[in-house]
Amino acid sequence: MITIFTPTYNRKKEIKKLYESLLNQTSKGFEWLIVDDGSTDKTKEFFLLLEKQHLPFKIRYIYQENSGKHVAYNTAIKNMKTEWHVVVDSDDILFEKSIEIFEMRIQEIENDMIGLIFPRKNLDSIDISPWIEKKIPMNIPDIKFKFGLNIETCIVINNKYIKKFQFPKFKDEKFMSEESLYYYLADYGKFLPFKDQVYGYRYLEDGWTKNLFRIWEENPLSTLYSLKMRKKYIQKHVKGLKKTKELIKVSMNINSLEWLNEKSFKKYIKGKSIKQWFYVPIFFIFKKIRFERKK
Repeated sequence: MITIFTPTYNRKKEIKKLYESLLNQTSKGFEWLIVDDGSTDKTKEFFLLLEKQHLPFKIRYIYQENSGKHVAYNTAIKNMKTEWHVVVDSDDILFEKSIEIFEMRIQEIENDMIGLIFPRKNLDSIDISPWIEKKIPMNIPDIKFKFGLNIETCIVINNKYIKKFQFPKFKDEKFMSEESLYYYLADYGKFLPFKDQVYGYRYLEDGWTKNLFRIWEENPLSTLYSLKMRKKYIQKHVKGLKKTKELIKVSMNINSLEWLNEKSFKKYIKGKSIKQWFYVPIFFIFKKIRFERKK
């Protein structure tokens, strides 16, 4: 059985569309686990009513104080009871045969595989996103670093590999990228890509994708944690010119954010090597472009 994990925060209107898409699934072999991250728009009342109804699938609703999606994910990991899970955001949907496809594809993979990857479909576009043609076992970050695809994905994960995982929490910060989990999983096995259309999404104006650098600035320690994990992954798994390019990019992001977080140049530069001093003018320009012009 599969857990559909949905973290939500003030998305009562949007989540009804997801609920309808789950009602329409050709297979009901799943549990819907919702972790409400402190919603104030009566999301709680909506789900308490749903839990009392006789639904064709299992549903569990958990409320937590507003702490961020990554903390909601921690809560979900502790409460999942199935062998597999997939994250479906509250403003997205699954297509009619998605659960059926997940079940079928799970049967096709080897026992040592961690999970499955599918491309997401932008519901506001008629274009079809480019995808990996061959079924090559891979890590999630390989989609970008080895295949050059910077696209949204739907990921089905075997829960036995994440039982001990928890996103770290930093004081007063409420965002951490899920990529931290994917770097962690790279040490345990591979995923297999499939091209089935299973997941539909839309970009919202207040979504994190459209406000990335502002969110980075508001959550510097969480972001630095993820970026440093990214750097380690690149050093270990990426080869050739691509490795050099990606290391430059991630180093620029790390240094510009460290500088921004320290507030003063004197604090930022303390302890830096002579080699890093050489790049300070570049980091300064990058910081201006990344963050200060967004204000």
